[in-house]
Amino acid sequence: MNPDYSKYNIEELIEVCSSIDREKYPERYESAKTQLALKQQSKFDAVKNSEKHYNNQNRESHRINASSHLKEFLPTSTILVCCFAIWLHFSINKGLGWLGLHSMFALFWLLIALIPQLILHLRYSSVNKNHQIVQDKRLISISSKDLKHVFSWDDIDSVDLYLPTSQYFSGSRIVPSENYSFGIIQVKGMKGKVIITSLLDTELLWLRWLKPSVTKRHWRVISFV
Repeated sequence: MNPDYSKYNIEELIEVCSSIDREKYPERYESAKTQLALKQQSKFDAVKNSEKHYNNQNRESHRINASSHLKEFLPTSTILVCCFAIWLHFSINKGLGWLGLHSMFALFWLLIALIPQLILHLRYSSVNKNHQIVQDKRLISISSKDLKHVFSWDDIDSVDLYLPTSQYFSGSRIVPSENYSFGIIQVKGMKGKVIITSLLDTELLWLRWLKPSVTKRHWRVISFV
């Protein structure tokens, strides 16, 4: 008696297709393969319908402001303030002076926290300087003083998100500057690419929901543009 693969979910069907003996059970393999294709197509169609419905109603705009800079720089600045407070405590209250292991510890955190953060922040600020995103339903405009991209949501060919590994590992950061991320939009018929950083679109929340059916995620410890 053959199993009823129509009751299996996608993960279970993938497991069946990868582990089943195709020569011994060719009919079972073909049945599982067919059900897997149907369920994957059904899931893809559901995602496309959902994203179309969302973008048919969506109206929003984004631009870099003081709050954007503060929110992006806050995690590292908090660590640096704590580090400086600890250094002062051991230098003054504990009488260890201005040099010693505690100073080396403070310098270490300065090198791995502040410097990469400053480089990323300056680079992100440069990439999206004076940029503004405006979405009015399916019409999207990304502009600055020097350029203006206007395109339809339907013309988006692909979206690549370069995200911190801490999100993949449920929040365990390797370096403080992992909160920086960026995405790249490829539009049909448009030369070049559109880069959106997390300074312009906080945590890339707009970009994540823009067109999930063509979105790929890439994981980075440091997402340098």
